[in-house]
Amino acid sequence: MLYGGSFLLAIEHFYHGEVVLYPPFLTAMNNPEDIPEMLHEMASVGVSMAAIVTIVWGLAELISHYANKKIKNKFVGAF
Repeated sequence: MLYGGSFLLAIEHFYHGEVVLYPPFLTAMNNPEDIPEMLHEMASVGVSMAAIVTIVWGLAELISHYANKKIKNKFVGAF
């Protein structure tokens, strides 16, 4: 889930022209006046998106762990 989300986000950045395959790679770096805005967006939106995806992933892992544990205990008690 984390790798898939990262891949799709990279594709989205390429599609919108925010990232290019030649230096300086980030189009906001071409104009020095855009750098503070870019850093602010990365710090606010990027960090919050990464935190939310990580939390959702952790919850999915936790639910999976307890679901598997419940199923395992159910079968162990049956035999």
